[in-house]
Amino acid sequence: MGNAPGVSDDVRGARSIHLPRPTQARGAARVERLLDAAADLVAEHGANGFAFRAVAQRARTAQGSLYQFFPNREAILLVLRERYARRLLGTAVELRQALDARGEFDAATLAHEIVDRFAPFYRGNPAYRELRRRPNAREDAIEEDLDACLAEMLAELVLRARPTMSRTAAMTAAQTIVEIADALLSRAADDERWRREAARAIEGYLREAGPR
Repeated sequence: MGNAPGVSDDVRGARSIHLPRPTQARGAARVERLLDAAADLVAEHGANGFAFRAVAQRARTAQGSLYQFFPNREAILLVLRERYARRLLGTAVELRQALDARGEFDAATLAHEIVDRFAPFYRGNPAYRELRRRPNAREDAIEEDLDACLAEMLAELVLRARPTMSRTAAMTAAQTIVEIADALLSRAADDERWRREAARAIEGYLREAGPR
């Protein structure tokens, strides 16, 4: 496969990334603090359960700084979803790099690597799990782009684990794995049993999917 590309290469098809781009490092750090604060509030109260001004209070910054970068709560939640998408794509790049270092691998190895790489993200980002459950057209577009990019990357790994599969079958398998992983790892975040169940489900699917 060659060297894994950077995250920016893997989001070449994404149509909805609108991260604020402050011109100074201090402004960029402030944006990150605001996003961290918003994530904490979403995890604690849900996406619609907190006042927008509470983000500035939690971030220990002035209200003016909040409105400088985000006009309202919907805007900061949108950018938060975009940040999660970029981090998940970064995790996928790390997965591919780890498997590149292995050389050859089978379905069991791929399944366990997927779980081992992605479960910590779900465990460490409870706000993401909350946001995934929130219907929102613009945020759903981000998730569609994300899932498509993840599936494209995973399809290449599926073909390496199951070289007899066609590329079409590998893409279908990859899309299904993204769905399985999201459904089970959302529960696996704090429970080792769900992590094992996710790995078993993905491995079993990989062994049965497509032509032998």
